[in-house]
Amino acid sequence: MSAIQKLHEASSQYSLLDLPIGAYIVTREGDFVDCNDEVRKILHIAPDTMPQSIAEFYYDRDERDSFLKEIEEKILLNPQEWMEKTIRLKIDGREKFIRDNSRAIFDQETNQTIGFLCCMTDITTEQSYNRLYKSLPIGLYKLDENDRIVEINKAAIEMLGYDTSAEIESKEFADFFADTGELAHFKERVHKKAEAADQIVELVKKNGKPIYVSISAYRVTSSDEEYVGQEGSIMDVSKEEIRRRILEHVPEGIYQVTIENDKDVITDCNKQFARINGFDSAESVIGFDAKKLHASPESYNTYMKLLLEMGDEPLHDYLLPIITRKGKVATFEVNTQMLFDRRGNPVGRAGAMRDISERAILKQKVDELTDDIGRVLHTYSTSLVGMQMSIGAVRKSLEPDPFHGTFNLLPERASEALTEPAKALVKSINELVRMSVSEWSAEALSPELWRRLEVLAELFQNYQSYPPVEHSPTVRTAAFELLAILSHVQKGKLARDGSRQFVWIPAWALGTRCPAPGT
Repeated sequence: MSAIQKLHEASSQYSLLDLPIGAYIVTREGDFVDCNDEVRKILHIAPDTMPQSIAEFYYDRDERDSFLKEIEEKILLNPQEWMEKTIRLKIDGREKFIRDNSRAIFDQETNQTIGFLCCMTDITTEQSYNRLYKSLPIGLYKLDENDRIVEINKAAIEMLGYDTSAEIESKEFADFFADTGELAHFKERVHKKAEAADQIVELVKKNGKPIYVSISAYRVTSSDEEYVGQEGSIMDVSKEEIRRRILEHVPEGIYQVTIENDKDVITDCNKQFARINGFDSAESVIGFDAKKLHASPESYNTYMKLLLEMGDEPLHDYLLPIITRKGKVATFEVNTQMLFDRRGNPVGRAGAMRDISERAILKQKVDELTDDIGRVLHTYSTSLVGMQMSIGAVRKSLEPDPFHGTFNLLPERASEALTEPAKALVKSINELVRMSVSEWSAEALSPELWRRLEVLAELFQNYQSYPPVEHSPTVRTAAFELLAILSHVQKGKLARDGSRQFVWIPAWALGTRCPAPGT
């Protein structure tokens, strides 16, 4: 009897067709001898047909050789032992997983392995779930009835700073919580309300550092509704949570507005924004139309027009009049940027604001006071300037010694003392000469005297070109000539403000007292 015949006989003996799971017999090389309907269903084998070999269904044919080598090694240790193996197959081009239990069939005469009796179960769904469970970037875990970790995936292990699941499994879930209050709230939701969705808690990593995670979990119960554990997910939200907590403590109102159906809908904000705008909480602000916070349609339109003109550039330090939800009139300093979609259409704005109402009121009062003072100064400026110049000239005319008795009046020191007055005198003469371009002012003096003024201005400007001993006599003679020319000015021909700008040379430079302006 051939090996194939012996295998057929074994097939009849094992009654494969009666087994509730997939069962088949193959030769040592993997050629099919027989199989039941469940195998045909799993492998998509048509009725009344038999494929050549089980190896043709393997996703990787080399895996068949590895499996054969492994099972033969086990046969040497225990010939009657069943070997369990998860095998990856390719059925109609799609991946499928089966759990295979195989046992050797021996030739009774030679006691050699002539084939295998195998049972297969389709575990594609289970295997896909396990593979997904292990590979998901989101942490997954399972707890027992004592809230100890019995299963955890790679993402959660890495998230908590561990290397292997063995370091975490059997630990109490409570050991990872940094805040016992957060733990109690989480357990209450799971145990009493059956689930906890997106609860943000602070956990402690292996190295002791904190990590903020969002936990979603649900309660697992037995048939009699007894708590037997929980399953859940954890997601690292440390960056987002730290950013959120920072924004909550920023002393400015942070917000984002989205344009929806001609409304400026507030989609996000911090507590400070809610407080300064008269809301009870940040949650109560969400969905509110920001247009209702503006003091008037005109101020809103001006603000939006400027924002659109800024384009992608932010608008800084803009003073925006606001009416809060409690009716308070306020002034906010706003820093805002317009948001655009890919087509360049405005879709909203984001920014920060702070209440500067008290500062704005104080600034208004200061501005009003400044305006009042300015009006007073404007009204009496001519008189005040005239008074100052007159007093200065009188003081200078009464001053006998510019050196205040501390030096002898040497020619060199007198020359130094004349420098600044001479500059001022030259400036005043030039201003006076410039008035002669006007037909009306030109009649104040004769053309000869206008030209002589220009000569005197040049003399005062260059008096230091003379020897020091001649400085004072030269300036003194020119000063008296200047006074004589000014005495010929016709009244009403020069502007009063222009004539008041004239700087009189000190009396000591003339060697005698000279009359002050207006005498």
